[in-house]
Amino acid sequence: MCVRILLAAALILLAIPAFAQWKPVPGPLATKWSKDVTPETAHREYPRPQLVRKHWTNLNGLWDYALTKKGGRPEKYDGKILVPFPIESSLSGVMKRVPADERAQWRADLERELSTMPAGDREKLAQVVSDPCSKDNLKFELGGRSSPYEARLRLACTKIMADKATFGRALWDNVPKMMFIFLPLIAAVMSALYLGSRRYYVEHLVFFVHYHAFFFLAGILLLICEQLGNPEGNAIARAFDTIANLLEFVCLFYVPWYLYRAMRRVYGQGRLWTLAKFFVLNLAYIVCILLTGIGLLFYTALSL
Repeated sequence: MCVRILLAAALILLAIPAFAQWKPVPGPLATKWSKDVTPETAHREYPRPQLVRKHWTNLNGLWDYALTKKGGRPEKYDGKILVPFPIESSLSGVMKRVPADERAQWRADLERELSTMPAGDREKLAQVVSDPCSKDNLKFELGGRSSPYEARLRLACTKIMADKATFGRALWDNVPKMMFIFLPLIAAVMSALYLGSRRYYVEHLVFFVHYHAFFFLAGILLLICEQLGNPEGNAIARAFDTIANLLEFVCLFYVPWYLYRAMRRVYGQGRLWTLAKFFVLNLAYIVCILLTGIGLLFYTALSL
């Protein structure tokens, strides 16, 4: 489980540009403007420019979707859909017909859930949706230590809600800065695990630079195959989709095995000692990546 989270976290950092998960389905009614549509540019303007509110949220972009039978709930999602384009359209990235009874069921389910919600919860939900960055909705319970940053974080929240694509690009651009903090942290953990190895700290750091070079290369190859693959496309697209699934399965087992073998070969300890330190290292890896990931979010928000 730890290794799977490790692989998923790295691939998420590589895949922050969400538009990599979407592409239009070839359709018979494409126009010369169709090629300009991306998740970044999908109707960013206010729908009624004459009546622009002071605070509003644009929900256009990529969303998970699933087609289920009447009354059923999805066990997993079928993919991504680009809102606001209808699911039957090419630009939605889906281009599938939804039976009328299923559309009616979706609306009925939503209305039933909203009607059973207490009045106070409905008011709070409406308040959060209308202005998620207000003082009432965005609070910091850190005492005086957070007060110098509250105004900047609230301003950053407003900018993020107004233009999520810009925040995503800034987040992606700051990932290398995060790695400059993360790698020394995990190298320090390795140095503590091998105190008696008489190795310099920089040797542990070089070990992780080499390991992550392999790790991210595998992730890049996986993302390329996923981008080119399509289970419902032509033979080449289906082949890439099969390769992506196979590569994901192989990475799930080979990446942790590669780390274990590297620790055995470089540090030369027995199997049981290496295995114990391997599990401690995985736990430390998750903690370090969570801490640096949170720092990345705050740094990006404050530097917008």
